[in-house]
Amino acid sequence: MSAGEKTEPSSAFSRLTVIAIISVGIFTFSAFIVLSAYAPVLRDGNDGRGHALSKSAIGYAFLVALLEETGVPVLVARGAEPQARDGVLVYTPRDIKAMEQLGSLDEYQITVIVLPKWKATPDPMKPKWVRRAGMTLLTPLTLTLGERDVTLEFRRRKDAPQIIIEAADASGSLITQGAASQNIGVIENLQYFTPDDTLEPILKTKNGEILFAKVKDLPLYIISDTDLANTHGLYNVDRAKLTAAFFDYARVGGPVVFDLSLHGIARTRNIVRLALEPPFLAATLSALLGALLLGLKGAARFGPIRTQAPPFDAGKAALADNSAALIHMAKREEAFGARYADMTRRGIAKAIGAPKNLSPTELDALIDKISVGKPDVHFSILAHQVGAAGGVAPFVRAARRLYQFKKEIMRDHR
Repeated sequence: MSAGEKTEPSSAFSRLTVIAIISVGIFTFSAFIVLSAYAPVLRDGNDGRGHALSKSAIGYAFLVALLEETGVPVLVARGAEPQARDGVLVYTPRDIKAMEQLGSLDEYQITVIVLPKWKATPDPMKPKWVRRAGMTLLTPLTLTLGERDVTLEFRRRKDAPQIIIEAADASGSLITQGAASQNIGVIENLQYFTPDDTLEPILKTKNGEILFAKVKDLPLYIISDTDLANTHGLYNVDRAKLTAAFFDYARVGGPVVFDLSLHGIARTRNIVRLALEPPFLAATLSALLGALLLGLKGAARFGPIRTQAPPFDAGKAALADNSAALIHMAKREEAFGARYADMTRRGIAKAIGAPKNLSPTELDALIDKISVGKPDVHFSILAHQVGAAGGVAPFVRAARRLYQFKKEIMRDHR
């Protein structure tokens, strides 16, 4: 290869490699943003705690599956669920104090509260399983419904007897389907209410211990013991049937909605998810399409590659232009009048073959004599006007006339 040949600079990566790297980067970044926005929703919630998504012993995932199997519509709500208005809203607090987070309950909403009993810790050997860590405190439950405060006190047995349950009123008879009594198995440390003026018993034991109750004059149901509804407690078939019948009765034909907000599993507001869901999804897609088109326009080349011009042009014309620009910048145009006239004189003398020993005055007279009858003005007059110009504008006008004179003379003597 000769030294005069130019070679294209080699790139560290091919065009396809660069496109692949950029595409992978855009995809992974977009996936990270989307997954971060939907991470709380995508979690299965099976974390061992006592809520409707947990499959542990103290969880209620089995109750959800049981109700669905019996044809009951079930919803697991991570936030406010409008459909709960038509059915029953279920709270499964981890302890009594957790109910204080709810504030005032809706006095017109059918609500079921399953009271907690067990404390649990994660099983280090089995993920998503739990181990017993004692029992919750027997703290009175105080609820606010509209302008009414309701305080419920409950007790706990220390043994684990067989529980024989019976209906306490007509509602209980509907749940037990008219059965006089029903054995629902052993419940360890049974938690129960004692009769008082606040509650309307629905189902109770043969000893009068209230397990399912309704607050008087309010659509609020209380299940006294979590083992009547959690996965550990529903291992007993008769107990599972009884609990399913209770929820089917309480829902009054509507859905059963399990609340998760008490366990910190809520659908929080997220500006990214808001942009990726209707009605803002269309605007987001339009913006992404516009960004893609701008990127394609910037990446694609239109026309041939432009070579970078040198900082200074080469040649006589460039030299003349640069000199003229320098003279104009210094505002010295009129100072070059006499020199321009002399340069023009010498050019004409060479063109007409004038003797070299003539003085400027003699040369002007010769040029005037030759140009008689052709230009409108004699050379000597034009040369004097250029040299005596008193400003840029007069100098330019005189120089143009002198230049035109030179062209006329030189054209006749070619």
